[in-house]
Amino acid sequence: MIVKIKYFNILREVVGIKDEFYTFSSIPTIQTVLEEACSKHNTSLRDKLFDPSGKVRLAILIFINSQLIHHNQLDRKLSDNDEVYLFPVIGGG
Repeated sequence: MIVKIKYFNILREVVGIKDEFYTFSSIPTIQTVLEEACSKHNTSLRDKLFDPSGKVRLAILIFINSQLIHHNQLDRKLSDNDEVYLFPVIGGG
């Protein structure tokens, strides 16, 4: 099973690429995919995605195939060739 992750804004800078593919032997959840990406990349990605308690930061928007996913849906199982988009919310004034 293959899942694509696309990174945007500061997350793209942290990982140094705009997207990548992950292969799983079983059906992963969104949480599993995020953890796998953090394992592959340095701790800076983990610090940007997760708060100190291990929850996905509210400032991270997650889309699956252009559908916004709420943070209480991280246990949702993905399908083959799903695309995960990670958008950090940028604030300013």
